[in-house]
Amino acid sequence: MKNGVLKRELVPVLVAASLDNKGGAFILDAVQDLFPSPLDHDAWLAEDADERVSSPDEAPALFVFKTLIDPFTGQLSVARVLSGKVNSDSALKNMSTDEIERLGTLLYLNGKTQTPCKDTIGPGAIVAIAKLKNTH
Repeated sequence: MKNGVLKRELVPVLVAASLDNKGGAFILDAVQDLFPSPLDHDAWLAEDADERVSSPDEAPALFVFKTLIDPFTGQLSVARVLSGKVNSDSALKNMSTDEIERLGTLLYLNGKTQTPCKDTIGPGAIVAIAKLKNTH
């Protein structure tokens, strides 16, 4: 099944009932067992037309897929690390605006709980980044 999902020949359909608290662990196990690692992903075409692979040894690249407004933290940009390694001191180029963005505090989100990420993170990690100025 994992090979079929990787080749995009199979699409798993999973069912759960959040009100009854049934199936949540099953879905998480299925995601872990069936879905490919970011390191298994084919090379992708970057904004600058270069071909990139998902590897911790490549230049860092993040994909911001959601922006949240938190009453205490302010703007949070939720991103997935596609390649390379990043930490809260990293400075990356925003390919949409051609401006350099210095990453603020990296946070792990778990419901409404925000936990600071003090480690360097690599491909596949999903984090929230506080107060990016030019990323929307």
